[in-house]
Amino acid sequence: MRIVWTLGAVADVESVTGPLWDRLMAKVELLGQFPGMGPTMDGPYEGYRQILVGRIRVTYQVAEDEVRIATVRHGARQLGLRRVRDDE
Repeated sequence: MRIVWTLGAVADVESVTGPLWDRLMAKVELLGQFPGMGPTMDGPYEGYRQILVGRIRVTYQVAEDEVRIATVRHGARQLGLRRVRDDE
């Protein structure tokens, strides 16, 4: 599957540096082969999945042939709901 980053996720990931960035990119690449590896979310986040890389939470959606990265947030930050839209 193709990995697609929303504009918000790209802005989020800019704050990640060093070895954690390498681990994060490796795990996101795995989503292309194993999109169901992250648990599903519920409540207002229904339809999203998440994976953790250290203290970083990656929130994503699985579409027909792509994985859309919605947010990349430090675990201490409130997630906040940012829907993935086509124009992002």
